[in-house]
Amino acid sequence: MADRSEPLQLDSIDGVVAQLSRWISTASSGMASVVYRSYFTAQAAMRQLQSQHGSAVRSVDPAVAQQALEQILKALDEVGPDQTLSIHLAPQSEAFFGSLNLHRERIRSAGGGGGGVRIVWWMGPETFRRLLHGGRDFESWIQLRLRLEELPVPLPELQPLNTTLIVGGESTSDEGERLRETEDRVGKARAAGIDEGEIWKDLLEPALETSAAAGMKLETLAWFVRQRAGAASLGLLLEQCDRLVRWGAPQLAERLLVEEGLPLCPTPERAGDRAQIHDRLADILERRGELDEALRIRRDEILPVVSSLDLVRSVAVTQGKIADILMARGDLDEALR
Repeated sequence: MADRSEPLQLDSIDGVVAQLSRWISTASSGMASVVYRSYFTAQAAMRQLQSQHGSAVRSVDPAVAQQALEQILKALDEVGPDQTLSIHLAPQSEAFFGSLNLHRERIRSAGGGGGGVRIVWWMGPETFRRLLHGGRDFESWIQLRLRLEELPVPLPELQPLNTTLIVGGESTSDEGERLRETEDRVGKARAAGIDEGEIWKDLLEPALETSAAAGMKLETLAWFVRQRAGAASLGLLLEQCDRLVRWGAPQLAERLLVEEGLPLCPTPERAGDRAQIHDRLADILERRGELDEALRIRRDEILPVVSSLDLVRSVAVTQGKIADILMARGDLDEALR
């Protein structure tokens, strides 16, 4: 007999969406999960599911990992009977899934109190692994388990070019050659008058995700970032780091923050910007289980800065994150102080 926790593998977006649609039409309530290989492809599947079912499907994709549980519970309170929640879970600590597990009765009974809501959970393989360890009771309630293996594809106009960078598989070219192939694609797309937003969404972003999964050099990542805005900027770096974490490449996000982000903020006048970078670094360390270092950064690098700048909300948020770490370490008395 197959392991109950092992998702059913479906290669394509269409296959996953079709299976979910059948489940939605036949199940009065319950939970399904989709473990994806590519966040970019999962986004496309989520949009397709939403398009097919309209207002009967409500998407929830928390932008900030620390607020994920709060946003999920809020969506559960607001969802109506016979609706489906489509929830994306970014990489989280096992402690998060322990907290989610504590709310499992509330989650199961959502939908106007009658248990008439269906929930689809979307997550990467690392998030799925942590769900198994941190929320086994919760995971056992999932009725339908799917796996989405499809990788991103390029714009049709660029299909004749060598696509090993985009569609995966083994490549005989080194990273420099693959980067030149991508530069060639971008040049052809721009020469054809394709909108910059479309070039990023349909060409550069999936190429970046696939390269990140394969392990790219920081110089290559910096090139992708410049294509997004024309020049490196803190806001863009933070945006890209968030994407890398969601794609399951936190080590690359960490390098980008340390080697590219911090040098952008060398002066005391940019202490607030450095605090933002340190906040992202602490998030990554906390998810990885390095709680002591994450706590040090929040106490020594972030809290003094936001306090000196009189950023009241940032002080409160930072203190809350410090308390969360202390509770995760079991220091309940100190967390309450």
